[in-house]
Amino acid sequence: MTPSTSKKKIALLVAGSPEFDKKIIEHLPLSFTKKTFTIAIDKGLEFLDENQIVPDLILGDFDSVNPDLLKKYEKTNTLSYSSHKDQSDTEIAVNYALNHNYNQIFIINAIGGRLDHDLFNRLILLKAPGKIWLVSSKGCMSALLPQTQYSFPLKTSTVFSLIPLTKCKGVTITGCEYPLINQEINPSTLTLSNISVTSLSVIFTEGSLLFFVEKTEGSFSFLLKNPANYQPPQPLNT
Repeated sequence: MTPSTSKKKIALLVAGSPEFDKKIIEHLPLSFTKKTFTIAIDKGLEFLDENQIVPDLILGDFDSVNPDLLKKYEKTNTLSYSSHKDQSDTEIAVNYALNHNYNQIFIINAIGGRLDHDLFNRLILLKAPGKIWLVSSKGCMSALLPQTQYSFPLKTSTVFSLIPLTKCKGVTITGCEYPLINQEINPSTLTLSNISVTSLSVIFTEGSLLFFVEKTEGSFSFLLKNPANYQPPQPLNT
């Protein structure tokens, strides 16, 4: 089934990190995987096969996946790319999902391995802040848009961090142990390891921020338990 005929609005992208995040499957409810259009990214096919999940699409330059496994899925829609290209397989998969208008994009098994690959997989979040989530068994992360009201219904005592990639202005964080009101923050550890108290609210007016939530029991169930009900943030009235 192609995205043009699929009713699924959520894309699950499975990357090929050599450090397989085996525990992440424990945090993906069966109802979640049934609601997603699943893309195997190169060696990510091995991860899916081990967990008996059949992808809707396989893509990549296939420089790392087992060729025999590709033969097993030869009837699955496949997009093959040259290894001499200007984008990583993961970025190609993200662009595919964005171009086919998926409302939410979750990337798993993308952490670990080479440090530069790991870092670029995090920077990919900036392509569509608030829409793309990097999810692992240790936590989840997304980029945030300025001039946007974010409300995250985290469980009490959930650890979260805001990671400023640039100077950020007008940062207001409420519903947490260490609030900020209209502050300017620079790339530093000031906003590392905060703790939710009530429903978390985040607003900033200028800059580039990543939002991280540590994985504890139910800490990001607001994303995975019923992702179709997750409400996107709303731009502020200016």
